Amino acid sequence: MIEPEHGSYVADHENLLSRDDTPRKINISMPEWMIDELDAAARHLAVPRQAVINMWIADRLKSESNARA
Repeated sequence: MIEPEHGSYVADHENLLSRDDTPRKINISMPEWMIDELDAAARHLAVPRQAVINMWIADRLKSESNARA
């Protein structure tokens, strides 16, 4: 994950969306402890929970894609 001192977390999130991706809404259920951890990360980075979720999933997808290459 990109830490705040290495660049703007929100700007990196916006760059991901600049790939001509159209955002779609989804619903996801998860345990309360996971939501608490997401909220703590969001507070630490001063970004919304959704930004944390999007960045973490994007990082994982990129990692998985690189591992397959």
